[in-house]
Amino acid sequence: MVTKNMNYTEDHLVFNQTESASMNGAHINNITFEITLSVSTQEVTTKEEAKKVIDFTQHTFVASPDSDELAGLFQTRLYSTNTWASGCTNDAYAGMTGVTLDFDHGFTIGEAQDAFQDFNYILHTSRTHQFAEDGIAEDRFRLILPFAQGSLAFTSGDEARKVYKKLMELYPQADKACSNPGRKFFPSTRELNTPFLLDVHVTGKYYSVDISNVPDDDDARSSATKPYKWDGKLRPKSGLLKVLAHCPFVKWMSDHISDPNVRIREPLKYALITNLARFQGGREAIHDILKRDWRKNKYNEGVVDSKITNALQNGGPQRYATIRDLGWEGEVPDWPASPAGWACYVDLDGVLGKLKSVKGKERMDALRVHFIEDFHLLAYQRAADWLTKLSQDLQLGKELLERMACDAISDADLEGRDLKDVLKGAAGLGASPEDRGRIIYRWFISNGGLVYRDRDHRGYWIWEGTVYELGNNQPFHTFVWRITGLTHEGIESRKIWAALKAETDTQGTYLNSFSWIHTDGNRNTIHVHLNSEVDRILRIDPLGATFVENGSNADSILLAPAPKMSPVALVQLNSTGYQNALLEYDNLVLRNLATTRNNQLLVGCWAMTYPLMDYVKTLPHLRFDGVSSSGKTRGMELISQFIYGDNHLKKATEAANYTDGARNPLVLLDNVEVANFNQGLGDFVLTAATGITKEKRVIGTDHDTVLEKVHCLVATNGIENLGKTEHINRTLAIKFDRWQHPSPYWSERVYTRIAAARPQMVSAHMSLVSRVLAKIASGRLEWWQDYLEVNHPGHAKDRSNSFISLMALILEELLPALEPACQVEVIVSDWVKVQNQQGKEVAIESNQIVGYLEAILEDASASPLVVDETFRNWGYEVKVIGRKVIGTASQLHHTFGAVARRKGLKYEYKDARQLAMRIADTAKTLAVGEATDGVVVTRNFSLKTEKDRTKTTIYTFDFDGGRPDDSDAGDE
Repeated sequence: MVTKNMNYTEDHLVFNQTESASMNGAHINNITFEITLSVSTQEVTTKEEAKKVIDFTQHTFVASPDSDELAGLFQTRLYSTNTWASGCTNDAYAGMTGVTLDFDHGFTIGEAQDAFQDFNYILHTSRTHQFAEDGIAEDRFRLILPFAQGSLAFTSGDEARKVYKKLMELYPQADKACSNPGRKFFPSTRELNTPFLLDVHVTGKYYSVDISNVPDDDDARSSATKPYKWDGKLRPKSGLLKVLAHCPFVKWMSDHISDPNVRIREPLKYALITNLARFQGGREAIHDILKRDWRKNKYNEGVVDSKITNALQNGGPQRYATIRDLGWEGEVPDWPASPAGWACYVDLDGVLGKLKSVKGKERMDALRVHFIEDFHLLAYQRAADWLTKLSQDLQLGKELLERMACDAISDADLEGRDLKDVLKGAAGLGASPEDRGRIIYRWFISNGGLVYRDRDHRGYWIWEGTVYELGNNQPFHTFVWRITGLTHEGIESRKIWAALKAETDTQGTYLNSFSWIHTDGNRNTIHVHLNSEVDRILRIDPLGATFVENGSNADSILLAPAPKMSPVALVQLNSTGYQNALLEYDNLVLRNLATTRNNQLLVGCWAMTYPLMDYVKTLPHLRFDGVSSSGKTRGMELISQFIYGDNHLKKATEAANYTDGARNPLVLLDNVEVANFNQGLGDFVLTAATGITKEKRVIGTDHDTVLEKVHCLVATNGIENLGKTEHINRTLAIKFDRWQHPSPYWSERVYTRIAAARPQMVSAHMSLVSRVLAKIASGRLEWWQDYLEVNHPGHAKDRSNSFISLMALILEELLPALEPACQVEVIVSDWVKVQNQQGKEVAIESNQIVGYLEAILEDASASPLVVDETFRNWGYEVKVIGRKVIGTASQLHHTFGAVARRKGLKYEYKDARQLAMRIADTAKTLAVGEATDGVVVTRNFSLKTEKDRTKTTIYTFDFDGGRPDDSDAGDE
């Protein structure tokens, strides 16, 4: 359904296809106006298509009430009143030709037409207009207000933000998320089959915005879009009564709402709602005033209730300056800034009269009540003058009154108070630094702040969704400076901070840990911080994924954002959207990995395990190897772009890796070869894989220690295999070859496409995690572990069986969308076979014992006639018979040491006992079957162990006794 020239009368909606009509008493003439818009270069038919569009060009349109061109534009192309030098990013912003407001809640089409009827505007409904989102069908529409034609207006990003900051103050019902310099608007596509309505309103008057009174403060870049958080508490009714009695705007609204000669438009009514709704009894007072509107059809109880809810949840009280800009012609008082501020009004004459009317204990009790309930509402100088007057009129010492007032501050209602004024008043009353520390803590809690402490007595403060660690760090210093005006320098400041730490440690909510993830295995519930919401975290359980408040949720879970995680806006996906998003993950990420198809699936499942990592003990290191330019680095970049939204491959110090691994879900190390895979880096990779904790001494002490525990996946790439025995069975090695496995999207533009599709891919990933949790709850993880133990016993990567089982659960979700004809068991078995084959090859190639034995045989073959004499001269103590090497652990130890010295190698075994243990480990690692009669068979040799008459173990390595491993097969 497409309707143009929609006009709202006092009684009903009138749709007129051909002629102009009267709209709320304003005449629409037949003149036109011009408007320049940034328009996408391609048409789209769905929202999913629109998310991928990044190219725009500018077009000037002649807007008239019967414009078919505009009707088509708003249904098929993205547009904006912002312009850009290229693309559509904040950084490329060049200027604006007008403003666009997006309304989803709390503002009807008729109200918008009434509010803006004096101006040229274009109003069109959006994709979800009257669609029952969350069970509620509402008017959802965009309002375009063009500026007069000419040069671009507000040509800097900061000016653009100020424009929308001003508009969000004037029209708080508008969507604050649609106000950044890079904002583009999706078309009203037809997939939901909602009615499309278009109103081109022509008056000849262009809209303009004055930003001269918009403050240029530190928060200018975010203030327009900064989310508002209401703590759910209503202020006392006594404050409401003061507002009703003293506010000139509220009294004017009450007096004129029923006057037919005064037309009060919706924005002024909403301003009234934003100020009265915050008080007990405010809802009733709002209804009492608005139901007296002389235009009876302008009052609807349910609609007003909805506006009250919207005002409480989405913004603070509108100020007098804003109300004046909305058309109120009354006199703006010097104090307070908003009508709601009259709640702080104190009738000092009345207080003094009451105090004089009582004596003795009753007077002191009344004074205490006054200091708790009223005194703290007074500004600093007024409070000082008032104490002087009380001292004189009541004949009480001023020091006594100051002490009473100071003691009362901590018990006073500090909600909504300016902390700087409170502290200034407290200092004037002689408050000690410790007193002021307690006041800061009370104020913080009273105004919605959250306080936590962990097991190491570290404190965390949460304010408006941002987590600050209490201590000597710049973010916390800056935050405290912003709310208190105090620095951290000086003796008094140090005492204040000591008091804050003590209050936090004794009263803060206890936290077991502070990370980007929290897993409750008993309830199969995961909380993760994905930077997708400013003050909310994602809670995932077998029933789905929902956002909850960070810290103040039902589970009291507080998480830190992963610093490397780029913000991503998660979206709701139906079953089709879920499958399509997984296909995008496959097409953009997995199929661009230059390896076999089964390896692509393995890497894709490995990357998706990070929210589930607490369900397994071993987190195998992912290793991409291949020759130069084989696609290894690019493969890791693709994984990084999917998880982080950016490229975070790096080379770093050991300390930096531990910090990174504790704060982020994935560490990606580029170009790691044998030469730089030193003890420190090897320990880090092993620590991440096994989950063990590294303990080290605190600098400057001889007794304190600190624990370093990484909580992440680790991926590396390089040309060589790393080959250390302790790493082989905890590494999943993937061979890359760009020439044998070319990528469909080798162009750098694939990263742009991943960025555009990332909200859908990450949303599908979180939904997949929920489904995997349901499988875990049903026992499916244990089923896969049993499957691997039965069908692939003793394979080279068996320490990672639980992790492979977790990947199998993910594969069960991926395959129906990606490869519906394939069987999960077949692919998982291939993973194991390929990894087993590669693991044993690496173990053989890098095994020092095998290397020493082969060197001994080579030396023997070079001097077959004088081998005994030569061996004695070289210090070799073993016997060589044909292709057999025979000796005790001690003889092998001395011989291997001699081989190492002759060849200039570093010999790492300290004694025969250590070597014997390594021989046993080598035999187990390289074995191709079960030992028979004390003989272990590997692909290189057989090893027979037997005791001589002194009970000493004799080792016989027979290099003619090895055999291939029949199980070595796979997709490689």
